[in-house]
Amino acid sequence: CALYANEAWLPDFVRFVYQANFAEDQDISSVNLISSLLAKAGQNSDEILAAANTDAAKQALKDQTQHALSINVFGAPFMMVGDEPFWGNDRLEQAIYFAANGKLPSNVTLS
Repeated sequence: CALYANEAWLPDFVRFVYQANFAEDQDISSVNLISSLLAKAGQNSDEILAAANTDAAKQALKDQTQHALSINVFGAPFMMVGDEPFWGNDRLEQAIYFAANGKLPSNVTLS
């Protein structure tokens, strides 16, 4: 994804992957699944999968992994909204609320 970070279709694709993995318990390491999700996002899966196997993509993955380690990512799903981390499926709604409102709902506190 790092090679396509600024593409308009990427947020939809990421949502499709999260849905497949965390809601439908599908194997997101499957090339066939990723190909179908890219197509669902309106993309040429052959082109993107080929780009994912380049040295530039491999370096981008290493760089993103180092960045994740530097901000203490320790599991998935993990989301950053600004500087605020959200970890776990049960925090997704909080992350969405925080992204839309700049704060958590009044009945939620961070500990």
